Amino acid sequence: MDYTVANPEGCPGCIAQVVILVDTNAQDCVYDGIPGLAPGASGSGTVSLTAPSAAGVYEVRSRGGLFFGCADAIAAYDGSATGNVIGTITVSTFSATITNVSIDGQGTEAVLVPNEPFVVTLDYNVTNSASCPTCIVQVVLGVDEDGQDCAYTGVPPVFPGVDGSASVTLMAPNAITEIEIRQKLTLQFTCEGGVSNYDAAPPTGSVLGTATVGFGAEISNVDIAGQGTSAAVAPGAEFDVSLDYTVWNSPGCPGCIAQLVLGFDGDGQDCAYNGIPSQFPGDSGSGTATLTAPTAAGTYEIRYKRTFQFTCADALNEYETEGPEDEVLGTITVGGFNSQISNVSINGGGSTVAVGVGADFSVSFDYVVWNSDGCPGCIAQLAVGVEGDAQDCAYNGIPGVAPGVSAKATLTLTAPEDVGTYDLLSGLYLTFSCADALTNYEASPPQRVFGTINVGQVATESSSWGSVKARF
Repeated sequence: MDYTVANPEGCPGCIAQVVILVDTNAQDCVYDGIPGLAPGASGSGTVSLTAPSAAGVYEVRSRGGLFFGCADAIAAYDGSATGNVIGTITVSTFSATITNVSIDGQGTEAVLVPNEPFVVTLDYNVTNSASCPTCIVQVVLGVDEDGQDCAYTGVPPVFPGVDGSASVTLMAPNAITEIEIRQKLTLQFTCEGGVSNYDAAPPTGSVLGTATVGFGAEISNVDIAGQGTSAAVAPGAEFDVSLDYTVWNSPGCPGCIAQLVLGFDGDGQDCAYNGIPSQFPGDSGSGTATLTAPTAAGTYEIRYKRTFQFTCADALNEYETEGPEDEVLGTITVGGFNSQISNVSINGGGSTVAVGVGADFSVSFDYVVWNSDGCPGCIAQLAVGVEGDAQDCAYNGIPGVAPGVSAKATLTLTAPEDVGTYDLLSGLYLTFSCADALTNYEASPPQRVFGTINVGQVATESSSWGSVKARF
């Protein structure tokens, strides 16, 4: 570079320096001497600089000063962001910048289930080195020292590289422990090679997040208002949600009181579990929470939250303050034209019983039927049958809008002539008569199951008394 340096009139004999900086890093002097007054000293100089280690675009600056030597000038200006910009450099190295990490939808700190898969989502920027612009690069993710999969594998361009998003499925260890989710940048031909490189020399830094494999809960066999995981509920009506659960504590707090709170988005309503579970694999059981449907028509998601509070009331407050888990247990549809069936009993038993081939059987249940606001005077029928065989109407009338009509129905239905397991179905129709509703039922059988019958075999035995049939 060429330079011109002159001293101020007040100090014609001062020692002057021209310091060269890369970004804020003062590195060398292109001039160090006594230039005298203007026009001063002019010349050309060469300096050796060191590029930053991180990829990016950096300004090269010059700054003049009056010091006893170059070393003093460098020490004084190092870290300074001022000076004349005389050029820029682009640094491109093998690099990966990871942002917006979420572990199993819980952010950078998560609670995981032992020996279960979980998903890590992230955004990345990956660059190649200027010395190897066609190198194949991997961003390998792992759990502690166990490399598992790649968030990126390919040939990224040199700086500014390539941006993208990834969703990587990893496996939690089968132990109660604390883990780190780490990443390593490798230069291999394949992702498998990158994972092997991670395993051979696990990264000690580059921690994307942490997780506790310990505290946890698993929920299954959810049943909403006796209708499965999708139910119709009258506005403002109470309904039960039954479920099976497994809940466990971690070794760090084996005596913690735990709750499973159920509710809607920001509305925690009841606890399906409230107790002190054992450590993993924990305690399993069945629970029921009673919820109240919103008064506004619409479809609502039922969610849960695993909490650690002294009481269920405190757990409900935490649910409303911090929000539920991402997992949706089921949905309810409130309002509109709909019906709800509960407390089913077949032949005086439960909702699943054995009956004889072709036998008549009794079924009783409670029902609620309501019309939509758009047709409050519509005639409605609640038709029931055995799979595709429509048989009778539990209700035929004008129920009005929600809360509609509530009553108990007792009907006599007939089992099929063939051995097998059959669902009892119900459908709500807007026709002028029960006969019309049954016709519509058979044309397109409904999907709502409210009971099941197991139709038994027929045994025939010949004797001197003739043919004897027994149903069992």
